[in-house]
Amino acid sequence: MPPSPYYNQQLDFSPTFKWGGREWGANDQDAFIRAMGSKRYKKWLRRHPTAGRVFDPVEQQIYSAYGPQLNAMNREREMERARYDRLMRNLGGFAGALGPLLAGGPGAVRGAYDNAAATMLSGGAMYGGQLNADQAANAASNNALLNAIGAPEGAQQSGGDAGGVLAGAAGWIPATMMGEQGAAWGDRMAHFPTEAALQANLMMKGLMEDAVNADKEYGSQITDVLGGIAADRAKLKSGYESDRFKQRMEMLKFQADMHYRNYLIALKQGDQKRANKEYQLAVRKQKQAEMESNREYNLDVRKENRYDREGRAKAAGGGVTTAQARDSLKDVVGSEEAIREAVVNAVKGGKWTPTAGRSKERRALVNQLFNDFKHLALTKAARARLKRIIMQAVTEAGRLGPPAPGTSAASGGGGGWADFLEEG
Repeated sequence: MPPSPYYNQQLDFSPTFKWGGREWGANDQDAFIRAMGSKRYKKWLRRHPTAGRVFDPVEQQIYSAYGPQLNAMNREREMERARYDRLMRNLGGFAGALGPLLAGGPGAVRGAYDNAAATMLSGGAMYGGQLNADQAANAASNNALLNAIGAPEGAQQSGGDAGGVLAGAAGWIPATMMGEQGAAWGDRMAHFPTEAALQANLMMKGLMEDAVNADKEYGSQITDVLGGIAADRAKLKSGYESDRFKQRMEMLKFQADMHYRNYLIALKQGDQKRANKEYQLAVRKQKQAEMESNREYNLDVRKENRYDREGRAKAAGGGVTTAQARDSLKDVVGSEEAIREAVVNAVKGGKWTPTAGRSKERRALVNQLFNDFKHLALTKAARARLKRIIMQAVTEAGRLGPPAPGTSAASGGGGGWADFLEEG
Protein backbone atom coordinates (compact mmCIF):
# COMPACT_ATOMS: atom_id res chain seq x y z
CA MET A 1 0.00 0.00 0.00
CA PRO A 2 1.48 3.40 -0.95
CA PRO A 3 2.19 5.74 1.97
CA SER A 4 -0.33 8.39 2.89
CA PRO A 5 0.25 11.73 1.13
CA TYR A 6 0.04 13.35 4.57
CA TYR A 7 2.81 11.18 6.04
CA ASN A 8 5.82 13.10 7.39
CA GLN A 9 9.10 11.22 7.47
CA GLN A 10 10.75 13.33 10.15
CA LEU A 11 7.82 12.95 12.55
CA ASP A 12 7.14 9.37 11.40
CA PHE A 13 3.46 10.24 11.62
CA SER A 14 0.35 10.55 9.50
CA PRO A 15 -2.86 12.08 10.87
CA THR A 16 -4.96 9.29 9.35
CA PHE A 17 -4.61 5.68 8.22
CA LYS A 18 -6.61 3.28 6.09
CA TRP A 19 -8.16 0.09 7.40
CA GLY A 20 -11.26 -1.79 6.41
CA GLY A 21 -11.87 0.32 3.35
CA ARG A 22 -12.07 3.67 5.15
CA GLU A 23 -9.96 6.40 6.73
CA TRP A 24 -9.53 6.51 10.52
CA GLY A 25 -8.57 9.69 12.35
CA ALA A 26 -7.92 11.12 15.80
CA ASN A 27 -11.52 10.91 17.05
CA ASP A 28 -12.23 7.39 15.79
CA GLN A 29 -10.49 5.31 18.47
CA ASP A 30 -13.65 4.04 20.18
CA ALA A 31 -15.27 3.17 16.85
CA PHE A 32 -12.09 1.47 15.68
CA ILE A 33 -11.87 -0.65 18.83
CA ARG A 34 -15.52 -1.68 18.44
CA ALA A 35 -14.95 -2.56 14.79
CA MET A 36 -11.80 -4.57 15.49
CA GLY A 37 -12.43 -5.93 18.95
CA SER A 38 -10.43 -5.23 22.11
CA LYS A 39 -8.03 -8.21 21.85
CA ARG A 40 -7.42 -7.77 18.15
CA TYR A 41 -6.86 -4.04 18.73
CA LYS A 42 -4.07 -4.71 21.24
CA LYS A 43 -2.33 -7.06 18.81
CA TRP A 44 -2.80 -4.57 15.96
CA LEU A 45 -1.38 -1.77 18.12
CA ARG A 46 1.78 -3.79 18.80
CA ARG A 47 2.25 -4.50 15.10
CA HIS A 48 1.40 -0.99 13.88
CA PRO A 49 2.71 1.49 16.48
CA THR A 50 2.96 4.34 13.97
CA ALA A 51 -0.67 4.01 12.91
CA GLY A 52 -1.71 3.63 16.56
CA ARG A 53 -0.26 7.05 17.35
CA VAL A 54 -3.06 8.54 15.24
CA PHE A 55 -5.27 8.23 18.32
CA ASP A 56 -2.79 10.12 20.51
CA PRO A 57 -3.98 13.75 20.86
CA VAL A 58 -0.47 14.92 21.77
CA GLU A 59 0.98 13.51 18.52
CA GLN A 60 -1.87 15.08 16.57
CA GLN A 61 -1.07 18.49 18.06
CA ILE A 62 2.65 18.03 17.34
CA TYR A 63 1.80 17.19 13.72
CA SER A 64 -0.52 20.19 13.44
CA ALA A 65 2.17 22.50 14.81
CA TYR A 66 5.22 21.13 12.98
CA GLY A 67 3.87 19.10 10.06
CA PRO A 68 3.05 21.97 7.66
CA GLN A 69 6.39 23.64 8.29
CA LEU A 70 8.36 20.41 7.80
CA ASN A 71 6.33 19.48 4.72
CA ALA A 72 7.01 22.90 3.15
CA MET A 73 10.73 22.57 3.88
CA ASN A 74 10.76 19.07 2.40
CA ARG A 75 9.05 20.31 -0.76
CA GLU A 76 11.54 23.16 -1.14
CA ARG A 77 14.35 20.69 -0.56
CA GLU A 78 13.06 18.37 -3.28
CA MET A 79 12.59 21.28 -5.68
CA GLU A 80 16.16 22.40 -5.07
CA ARG A 81 17.42 18.86 -5.62
CA ALA A 82 15.45 18.65 -8.87
CA ARG A 83 16.87 22.00 -10.02
CA TYR A 84 20.44 20.90 -9.48
CA ASP A 85 19.67 17.57 -11.11
CA ARG A 86 18.40 19.37 -14.24
CA LEU A 87 21.47 21.62 -14.33
CA MET A 88 23.82 18.65 -14.11
CA ARG A 89 21.91 16.70 -16.75
CA ASN A 90 21.94 19.71 -19.10
CA LEU A 91 25.63 20.25 -18.54
CA GLY A 92 26.35 16.59 -19.21
CA GLY A 93 24.30 16.62 -22.41
CA PHE A 94 25.94 19.81 -23.66
CA ALA A 95 29.43 18.48 -22.89
CA GLY A 96 28.60 15.21 -24.62
CA ALA A 97 27.38 17.02 -27.77
CA LEU A 98 30.28 19.48 -27.77
CA GLY A 99 32.95 16.78 -27.74
CA PRO A 100 32.30 15.31 -31.23
CA LEU A 101 31.75 18.81 -32.61
CA LEU A 102 35.13 20.00 -31.37
CA ALA A 103 36.80 16.77 -32.49
CA GLY A 104 36.19 17.72 -36.15
CA GLY A 105 37.60 21.22 -35.70
CA PRO A 106 41.30 20.49 -36.41
CA GLY A 107 40.59 18.83 -39.77
CA ALA A 108 38.21 21.61 -40.80
CA VAL A 109 40.76 24.33 -39.94
CA ARG A 110 43.61 22.55 -41.74
CA GLY A 111 41.40 21.95 -44.79
CA ALA A 112 40.36 25.60 -44.95
CA TYR A 113 43.94 26.84 -44.70
CA ASP A 114 45.17 24.25 -47.24
CA ASN A 115 42.47 25.25 -49.71
CA ALA A 116 43.31 28.91 -49.27
CA ALA A 117 47.03 28.18 -49.74
CA ALA A 118 46.36 26.20 -52.93
CA THR A 119 44.20 29.04 -54.24
CA MET A 120 46.91 31.60 -53.56
CA LEU A 121 49.59 29.38 -55.08
CA SER A 122 47.61 28.79 -58.27
CA GLY A 123 46.61 32.45 -58.48
CA GLY A 124 50.23 33.57 -58.16
CA ALA A 125 51.34 31.15 -60.85
CA MET A 126 48.57 32.28 -63.17
CA TYR A 127 49.28 35.98 -62.69
CA GLY A 128 53.03 35.36 -63.09
CA GLY A 129 52.55 33.39 -66.32
CA GLN A 130 50.29 36.10 -67.75
CA LEU A 131 52.84 38.77 -66.83
CA ASN A 132 55.68 36.86 -68.58
CA ALA A 133 53.47 36.38 -71.66
CA ASP A 134 52.60 40.08 -71.81
CA GLN A 135 56.25 41.09 -71.45
CA ALA A 136 57.35 38.63 -74.17
CA ALA A 137 54.69 40.01 -76.57
CA ASN A 138 55.83 43.58 -75.91
CA ALA A 139 59.47 42.61 -76.48
CA ALA A 140 58.62 40.90 -79.79
CA SER A 141 56.74 43.99 -81.02
CA ASN A 142 59.65 46.24 -80.10
CA ASN A 143 62.20 43.94 -81.75
CA ALA A 144 60.17 43.97 -84.99
CA LEU A 145 60.29 47.76 -85.03
CA LEU A 146 64.04 47.74 -84.31
CA ASN A 147 64.66 45.35 -87.17
CA ALA A 148 62.65 47.55 -89.51
CA ILE A 149 64.77 50.60 -88.79
CA GLY A 150 67.94 48.59 -89.01
CA ALA A 151 68.90 48.76 -85.34
CA PRO A 152 71.92 46.79 -84.31
CA GLU A 153 71.40 43.33 -82.93
CA GLY A 154 72.49 44.36 -79.45
CA ALA A 155 69.46 46.58 -79.21
CA GLN A 156 67.15 43.55 -79.29
CA GLN A 157 64.83 43.16 -76.14
CA SER A 158 63.74 40.06 -74.14
CA GLY A 159 60.55 39.50 -72.10
CA GLY A 160 62.31 38.50 -68.79
CA ASP A 161 60.90 36.48 -65.88
CA ALA A 162 59.02 39.08 -63.81
CA GLY A 163 56.10 36.66 -63.63
CA GLY A 164 58.21 34.17 -61.72
CA VAL A 165 58.97 36.79 -59.10
CA LEU A 166 55.29 37.69 -58.88
CA ALA A 167 54.30 34.02 -58.56
CA GLY A 168 56.72 33.55 -55.71
CA ALA A 169 55.90 36.74 -53.79
CA ALA A 170 52.13 36.66 -54.31
CA GLY A 171 51.61 32.89 -54.44
CA TRP A 172 54.17 30.49 -53.09
CA ILE A 173 55.35 32.49 -50.04
CA PRO A 174 51.89 33.37 -48.59
CA ALA A 175 50.60 29.90 -49.54
CA THR A 176 53.44 28.30 -47.57
CA MET A 177 52.81 30.58 -44.57
CA MET A 178 49.10 29.86 -44.68
CA GLY A 179 49.70 26.12 -44.76
CA GLU A 180 51.94 26.35 -41.70
CA GLN A 181 49.38 28.52 -39.88
CA GLY A 182 46.63 26.06 -40.73
CA ALA A 183 48.68 23.20 -39.29
CA ALA A 184 49.40 25.21 -36.13
CA TRP A 185 45.75 26.18 -35.61
CA GLY A 186 44.66 22.63 -36.32
CA ASP A 187 47.05 21.31 -33.65
CA ARG A 188 45.74 23.92 -31.24
CA MET A 189 42.14 22.94 -31.85
CA ALA A 190 43.01 19.28 -31.32
CA HIS A 191 43.24 20.09 -27.59
CA PHE A 192 39.81 21.76 -27.45
CA PRO A 193 37.81 18.55 -26.70
CA THR A 194 40.06 17.76 -23.74
CA GLU A 195 39.83 21.30 -22.42
CA ALA A 196 36.07 21.35 -22.89
CA ALA A 197 35.74 18.04 -21.00
CA LEU A 198 37.94 19.39 -18.20
CA GLN A 199 35.87 22.57 -17.91
CA ALA A 200 32.66 20.53 -17.94
CA ASN A 201 34.01 18.32 -15.14
CA LEU A 202 34.97 21.38 -13.08
CA MET A 203 31.53 22.89 -13.59
CA MET A 204 29.90 19.56 -12.70
CA LYS A 205 31.98 19.35 -9.53
CA GLY A 206 30.95 22.89 -8.59
CA LEU A 207 27.28 22.05 -9.14
CA MET A 208 27.56 18.92 -7.02
CA GLU A 209 29.20 20.86 -4.19
CA ASP A 210 26.51 23.53 -4.38
CA ALA A 211 23.81 20.84 -4.34
CA VAL A 212 25.35 19.15 -1.28
CA ASN A 213 25.70 22.45 0.57
CA ALA A 214 22.11 23.44 -0.24
CA ASP A 215 20.88 20.05 0.97
CA LYS A 216 22.91 20.37 4.18
CA GLU A 217 21.40 23.79 4.79
CA TYR A 218 17.89 22.39 4.50
CA GLY A 219 18.91 19.48 6.73
CA SER A 220 20.23 21.92 9.34
CA GLN A 221 17.00 23.92 9.26
CA ILE A 222 14.93 20.75 9.66
CA THR A 223 17.14 19.64 12.58
CA ASP A 224 16.60 23.00 14.29
CA VAL A 225 12.85 22.58 13.93
CA LEU A 226 12.94 19.01 15.23
CA GLY A 227 15.03 20.12 18.22
CA GLY A 228 12.06 21.91 19.77
CA ILE A 229 9.63 19.01 19.46
CA ALA A 230 10.72 17.12 22.58
CA ALA A 231 10.06 20.05 24.92
CA ASP A 232 6.75 20.87 23.23
CA ARG A 233 5.67 17.23 23.35
CA ALA A 234 6.41 17.05 27.09
CA LYS A 235 4.58 20.33 27.67
CA LEU A 236 1.55 19.24 25.66
CA LYS A 237 1.48 15.85 27.35
CA SER A 238 1.64 17.46 30.78
CA GLY A 239 -1.15 19.88 29.87
CA TYR A 240 -3.27 17.09 28.40
CA GLU A 241 -2.85 14.91 31.50
CA SER A 242 -3.65 17.89 33.71
CA ASP A 243 -6.83 18.63 31.75
CA ARG A 244 -7.86 14.99 31.81
CA PHE A 245 -7.22 14.87 35.58
CA LYS A 246 -9.38 18.00 36.09
CA GLN A 247 -12.17 16.48 34.03
CA ARG A 248 -11.94 13.29 36.09
CA MET A 249 -12.18 15.25 39.34
CA GLU A 250 -15.15 17.25 38.06
CA MET A 251 -16.91 14.05 37.05
CA LEU A 252 -16.34 12.42 40.46
CA LYS A 253 -17.53 15.59 42.21
CA PHE A 254 -20.64 15.66 40.04
CA GLN A 255 -21.38 12.00 40.81
CA ALA A 256 -20.86 12.56 44.55
CA ASP A 257 -23.22 15.57 44.48
CA MET A 258 -25.79 13.60 42.50
CA HIS A 259 -25.78 10.71 45.01
CA TYR A 260 -26.04 13.18 47.90
CA ARG A 261 -29.06 14.85 46.32
CA ASN A 262 -30.61 11.43 45.83
CA TYR A 263 -29.88 10.73 49.49
CA LEU A 264 -31.77 13.89 50.56
CA ILE A 265 -34.68 13.04 48.26
CA ALA A 266 -34.86 9.50 49.68
CA LEU A 267 -34.91 10.91 53.23
CA LYS A 268 -37.81 13.18 52.35
CA GLN A 269 -39.66 10.25 50.82
CA GLY A 270 -39.00 8.12 53.89
CA ASP A 271 -37.03 5.50 51.92
CA GLN A 272 -34.28 4.81 54.48
CA LYS A 273 -32.80 1.86 52.59
CA ARG A 274 -32.32 3.87 49.44
CA ALA A 275 -31.08 6.85 51.48
CA ASN A 276 -28.37 4.67 53.09
CA LYS A 277 -27.31 3.32 49.72
CA GLU A 278 -27.12 6.78 48.11
CA TYR A 279 -25.20 8.13 51.08
CA GLN A 280 -22.67 5.30 50.84
CA LEU A 281 -22.26 5.94 47.12
CA ALA A 282 -21.74 9.67 47.73
CA VAL A 283 -19.08 8.96 50.38
CA ARG A 284 -17.41 6.43 48.09
CA LYS A 285 -17.19 8.92 45.21
CA GLN A 286 -15.86 11.60 47.55
CA LYS A 287 -13.15 9.26 48.90
CA GLN A 288 -12.29 8.17 45.37
CA ALA A 289 -11.81 11.81 44.36
CA GLU A 290 -9.64 12.46 47.40
CA MET A 291 -7.50 9.38 46.74
CA GLU A 292 -7.01 10.17 43.06
CA SER A 293 -6.23 13.81 43.78
CA ASN A 294 -3.49 12.76 46.21
CA ARG A 295 -0.54 11.42 44.23
CA GLU A 296 0.43 9.10 47.11
CA TYR A 297 -2.61 6.94 46.36
CA ASN A 298 -2.08 6.29 42.69
CA LEU A 299 -1.02 2.86 41.55
CA ASP A 300 2.58 3.72 40.77
CA VAL A 301 3.26 5.24 44.17
CA ARG A 302 1.57 2.37 45.99
CA LYS A 303 3.83 0.02 44.11
CA GLU A 304 6.87 2.06 45.09
CA ASN A 305 5.73 1.91 48.72
CA ARG A 306 6.01 -1.89 48.58
CA TYR A 307 9.51 -1.98 47.17
CA ASP A 308 12.41 0.41 47.50
CA ARG A 309 14.39 1.69 44.54
CA GLU A 310 16.96 -1.07 44.82
CA GLY A 311 14.24 -3.68 44.42
CA ARG A 312 14.66 -5.09 47.92
CA ALA A 313 11.55 -5.86 49.93
CA LYS A 314 10.86 -3.52 52.82
CA ALA A 315 11.25 -4.60 56.39
CA ALA A 316 8.36 -6.86 57.31
CA GLY A 317 5.55 -4.72 58.68
CA GLY A 318 7.86 -1.74 59.08
CA GLY A 319 6.76 0.27 56.13
CA VAL A 320 10.30 1.52 55.57
CA THR A 321 13.02 0.62 53.13
CA THR A 322 16.21 -1.21 54.04
CA ALA A 323 18.16 2.02 53.72
CA GLN A 324 15.70 3.82 56.02
CA ALA A 325 15.96 1.04 58.60
CA ARG A 326 19.75 1.28 58.53
CA ASP A 327 19.66 5.08 58.94
CA SER A 328 17.15 4.78 61.77
CA LEU A 329 19.46 2.46 63.71
CA LYS A 330 22.32 4.91 63.22
CA ASP A 331 20.16 7.75 64.58
CA VAL A 332 19.27 5.72 67.68
CA VAL A 333 22.90 4.91 68.42
CA GLY A 334 23.86 8.54 67.89
CA SER A 335 21.23 9.68 70.43
CA GLU A 336 22.98 8.05 73.41
CA GLU A 337 24.66 11.29 74.49
CA ALA A 338 21.34 13.16 74.32
CA ILE A 339 19.69 10.43 76.41
CA ARG A 340 22.36 10.73 79.10
CA GLU A 341 21.89 14.51 79.12
CA ALA A 342 18.15 13.95 79.58
CA VAL A 343 18.90 11.67 82.57
CA VAL A 344 21.12 14.38 84.08
CA ASN A 345 18.39 16.99 83.57
CA ALA A 346 15.84 14.71 85.22
CA VAL A 347 18.11 14.29 88.22
CA LYS A 348 18.78 18.02 88.32
CA GLY A 349 15.05 18.80 88.15
CA GLY A 350 14.28 16.42 90.98
CA LYS A 351 12.18 14.07 88.87
CA TRP A 352 14.25 11.10 89.97
CA THR A 353 16.71 10.42 92.75
CA PRO A 354 19.24 7.89 91.42
CA THR A 355 19.08 4.60 93.33
CA ALA A 356 19.83 1.00 92.45
CA GLY A 357 16.21 0.04 93.03
CA ARG A 358 13.39 0.10 90.49
CA SER A 359 11.21 2.82 91.88
CA LYS A 360 8.05 4.31 90.40
CA GLU A 361 9.98 7.48 89.45
CA ARG A 362 12.58 5.36 87.67
CA ARG A 363 9.92 3.62 85.57
CA ALA A 364 8.31 6.96 84.76
CA LEU A 365 11.67 8.38 83.66
CA VAL A 366 12.34 5.35 81.43
CA ASN A 367 8.91 5.69 79.78
CA GLN A 368 9.35 9.42 79.31
CA LEU A 369 12.78 8.96 77.70
CA PHE A 370 11.40 6.28 75.37
CA ASN A 371 8.49 8.50 74.31
CA ASP A 372 10.87 11.43 73.73
CA PHE A 373 13.21 9.46 71.44
CA LYS A 374 10.97 6.79 69.90
CA HIS A 375 10.47 8.91 66.76
CA LEU A 376 14.03 7.96 65.80
CA ALA A 377 13.26 4.23 65.92
CA LEU A 378 11.41 3.24 62.72
CA THR A 379 11.90 -0.51 63.06
CA LYS A 380 11.53 -3.14 65.74
CA ALA A 381 15.30 -3.60 65.97
CA ALA A 382 15.82 0.15 66.38
CA ARG A 383 13.22 0.33 69.16
CA ALA A 384 14.88 -2.55 71.00
CA ARG A 385 18.25 -0.82 70.72
CA LEU A 386 16.74 2.43 72.02
CA LYS A 387 15.35 0.63 75.08
CA ARG A 388 18.76 -0.92 75.81
CA ILE A 389 20.50 2.48 75.59
CA ILE A 390 17.93 4.08 77.94
CA MET A 391 18.11 1.22 80.44
CA GLN A 392 21.92 1.26 80.37
CA ALA A 393 22.01 5.02 81.06
CA VAL A 394 19.43 4.84 83.88
CA THR A 395 21.13 1.80 85.42
CA GLU A 396 24.55 3.49 85.42
CA ALA A 397 23.01 6.61 86.99
CA GLY A 398 21.37 4.45 89.63
CA ARG A 399 24.69 2.83 90.51
CA LEU A 400 26.28 6.27 90.87
CA GLY A 401 23.63 7.33 93.32
CA PRO A 402 22.67 10.88 94.22
CA PRO A 403 25.24 13.63 93.56
CA ALA A 404 27.42 14.71 96.45
CA PRO A 405 25.95 17.40 98.75
CA GLY A 406 26.53 20.88 97.45
CA THR A 407 26.86 19.65 93.82
CA SER A 408 24.55 18.55 91.07
CA ALA A 409 24.66 16.00 88.30
CA ALA A 410 24.64 18.81 85.79
CA SER A 411 27.86 20.26 87.18
CA GLY A 412 29.69 16.99 87.34
CA GLY A 413 28.95 16.14 90.95
CA GLY A 414 30.96 13.45 92.58
CA GLY A 415 31.08 9.71 92.71
CA GLY A 416 31.66 9.25 88.95
CA TRP A 417 29.06 11.73 87.68
CA ALA A 418 31.87 13.70 86.00
CA ASP A 419 32.45 10.76 83.63
CA PHE A 420 28.76 9.93 83.08
CA LEU A 421 28.29 12.25 80.07
CA GLU A 422 31.74 11.49 78.63
CA GLU A 423 30.95 7.78 78.57
CA GLY A 424 27.97 8.61 76.36
